[in-house]
Amino acid sequence: MMPMSLKAALVATVLTSSLAHADTVNFIVDVYPPFITRHGQETAGPMIESVKLLLAHQHIEPVFEVMPTSRILRVLPQSAKTCAFAIPFDPSLAETVIYLARVAPITLSVFSARKDMQALRNVEELRGYQIGALDIAEIRDLLDSHGIRYFPIRPEADATRMLLAHRFDLLISDSEMEIQRDSNEINKVMTLARVERWLACEKSMPPATLSALRTALKEGVFPPDTRSIWDQQGLGDFYNGARKAWGLTPN
Repeated sequence: MMPMSLKAALVATVLTSSLAHADTVNFIVDVYPPFITRHGQETAGPMIESVKLLLAHQHIEPVFEVMPTSRILRVLPQSAKTCAFAIPFDPSLAETVIYLARVAPITLSVFSARKDMQALRNVEELRGYQIGALDIAEIRDLLDSHGIRYFPIRPEADATRMLLAHRFDLLISDSEMEIQRDSNEINKVMTLARVERWLACEKSMPPATLSALRTALKEGVFPPDTRSIWDQQGLGDFYNGARKAWGLTPN
């Protein structure tokens, strides 16, 4: 097996050589730890590193700007030569931008640290409980549409610790593996929904660029040549689960 340091060096070499004559495309993103993070002015995380590698193969260099998802959805239709990376599918936005490719599958689950908590069957059974919910668009939209009250939790917060401290009865999150790995006192009581994150682009983007972006992300950010990126971040199980969710051949 190739040493991880050598794999990283090879990825860096591919990026350097492929971007020598690259076409630049603006990408607007929201932070989404641990998949998309920001350190100072630098955007990082396995989704960012994976898409950089995949776009380098198509001679495209993404230039990232971080902004809240709510603002991304407002500005994208008027932002020339710009794509929004890893955003929720929004039917109303689909009328004014091009949803080009799936980026990643997301499973929204409900967790509890209460020993007396029974399995739940549907979103209506959430009523009557104190709920902490990861503050991402998919969860907000689902709970708001059903009139379910909840306490929003920023993605960078330690939601597991808050649940174990009984700040709320139930936690709704997309981090099943991390939560259950952190504590054996937490049980999953329901799968709430399965959704996807997308790459969407402003409509005046040149057809050749759209085609290259679509080709680069035909397996989202999970083709075989990104596996080492996910493994280095300790997210190999997430990578495997994403490929399985989309029915992609194991690698």
